[in-house]
Amino acid sequence: MPGSNNQLTKGVRPRLLIAVVGTGTEVGKTWLVVELMQDFVSKRLKVSARKPAQSFGEGEPGRTDAELLAEATGESPYEVCSKEFWFETPLAPPMAAAELSLEPFFLMDLVGSISWTKESDIGIVELAGGIRSPQCEDADALGVVKAIEPNLVILVSDARLGAITSIRSALDSFKVEGYKPDHLIVFLNHFDEKENVQALNREWLSGKYEISVFTNVNELEGEIEKLLPF
Repeated sequence: MPGSNNQLTKGVRPRLLIAVVGTGTEVGKTWLVVELMQDFVSKRLKVSARKPAQSFGEGEPGRTDAELLAEATGESPYEVCSKEFWFETPLAPPMAAAELSLEPFFLMDLVGSISWTKESDIGIVELAGGIRSPQCEDADALGVVKAIEPNLVILVSDARLGAITSIRSALDSFKVEGYKPDHLIVFLNHFDEKENVQALNREWLSGKYEISVFTNVNELEGEIEKLLPF
């Protein structure tokens, strides 16, 4: 329920909680969240972003996902992602921890590190990698989504050849796990309507498969704002 507390996370749950997941890695999840947050801030909405765990290559600090999200929301990077879950090696978080000879961590550790330190109209939790990418020893991104009980799930994909398979496979994983989000949106990132295959992908996804598909950030913002409980 909007505004209710999830017992697994700390603080006051945002009025609208959104989970952002991808069909895979490098599909532009962080770019999208930054765009959304910057625009919501410009509309004087109170926002927060969380990245439960992140991994990155050597020399990337300063431009990690948590730091980019913090810039967009005005929060501390360590509010966005707890310091213990920053892993300086480009692997899925639990694999990175093992590679760095760190202690294994589990779903309750990861979700319990999410702390909503201020009241927010909109809170976004961005998961690492794709929907089935490991986030901890005992859960993938979908497992974390189920645990935090968001009001809306946004699945981010590219729009190129193969997007339909990636998107439908990701959505099939929801069914396999018996999870039905309250609201679900697919966002085709960097969509180019002049590219015939991209236009056809959108048409098939929204028409033939009856999936709610957005390709424009401003239109997506409008749809999100409709879900705000005020």
